[in-house]
Amino acid sequence: DNKPPWEVAFFFRQNRKVCDAWLSQIRKDAALCALRSGHFAQASYHAAHDCSACALQLKEVRAKVTQSKKTPKAEIDAVRRFEDALAVLALARTALGDGAG
Repeated sequence: DNKPPWEVAFFFRQNRKVCDAWLSQIRKDAALCALRSGHFAQASYHAAHDCSACALQLKEVRAKVTQSKKTPKAEIDAVRRFEDALAVLALARTALGDGAG
């Protein structure tokens, strides 16, 4: 039985928003660590979640940007973060044997 002790489950249930926020901050590192240690399924899982978060962040940043000729630093940073997450996801999926990446 792989269930966590009830105290652990209760804690995470009661503090879900805080735990989700914390996990979103370390997702990229978790994906990279899993990738480097050969845990490709976990790397793919975390990288996919990171890609989703990055895409949402990028959408939010772009919604705030007014029409200007200069691309704001926040948008450039969001695009770079999304590209990084996508690269980790592609590497993990390829290592799992998904040639499509």
